[in-house]
Amino acid sequence: VQCVTGLSFGAEYNMVWPGAASSAATRTAGEKFITQTAAVAIPANAAEMCSQMTQGDVVKVNFFNQAGAKEQSAYGVTVKSVTRHENGVVSVSGTAEGQPMETFVLSVGADGFMMSLQDLRKQKLYRVVGDPRAAEAVVKEIDLAKMPLRYDGHDLVPPKEAQASNERK
Repeated sequence: VQCVTGLSFGAEYNMVWPGAASSAATRTAGEKFITQTAAVAIPANAAEMCSQMTQGDVVKVNFFNQAGAKEQSAYGVTVKSVTRHENGVVSVSGTAEGQPMETFVLSVGADGFMMSLQDLRKQKLYRVVGDPRAAEAVVKEIDLAKMPLRYDGHDLVPPKEAQASNERK
């Protein structure tokens, strides 16, 4: 079931659930702050579903199989805003239950799916990237306490040597 109408809070949309081939999450050997990854299922009609969402609807996500899990990774997110772009991409933002602020963003189009949900209490970030045409994606659980302060990007301020060199010119 993709969409279930609720009695008082609007519609509920199941957007991410553990993939059939994914019996358990795997630990990653690369970056130490990525604690686990897993294949997840997403709806093939995710863009259509998101375009029907309105403020107050609930998006249900379940990133990892719960059996043997150390922590819960299923969330209900209350939709705060939906933006429909001319190119067919739909962006949804919202607040996960129990969170003090908006920590959920989902952008989906015909050929791309990207979701980010941050659990401030657990210091976890869940990133999901996939292809709705294949109805599958990959979720990464990121431990924010282990992640470097600045992971990607470059220095915004040039080193002092470069500043001194520019001042002499």
